[in-house]
Amino acid sequence: MNPGVRRLRPDPAVACGPSPFMEETSAMCPSAPAEAGALLLGRFVPAGNLVFAAQPLPVTVEFIEAASEGGDLGKRFRFTSPCLKHGCSRWQNGACIVGVAAARAAGQFPESAELPACVIRASCRWFEQQGALACRACPHVIYDMREAEVGVTEPAPAPYA
Repeated sequence: MNPGVRRLRPDPAVACGPSPFMEETSAMCPSAPAEAGALLLGRFVPAGNLVFAAQPLPVTVEFIEAASEGGDLGKRFRFTSPCLKHGCSRWQNGACIVGVAAARAAGQFPESAELPACVIRASCRWFEQQGALACRACPHVIYDMREAEVGVTEPAPAPYA
């Protein structure tokens, strides 16, 4: 990971997932929780970046159980599922704050003439909101509700009173 990259910390008191306010759309979340029914978007390689799958692969309970034995799934794989908008703690002020943070962090990653090969770009929530800037940072975003979304670890904020 690159030093100096700021991490986005979602409110740990609010889980990301279905809620009574769920508003599912046709847009796909490129950083969804590891759960049965999601799709495997790619895996992280030792260099720390995401290598996208040639096509999204269905995630099963068996996959989650087997893959969990190797450690934190969110730091090893990336999953996609329909964007939940208001049903997700990352949806704030009418946008996915992870996509916004990724776009802001894009300048800290090498610029390339080509965007990463991504099979969900046409329906990706981050691309819909932020365009190519989010795509440039996307391979560096990890799913970890306890720590960060983009960049290196920083001390956790004080708990809410």
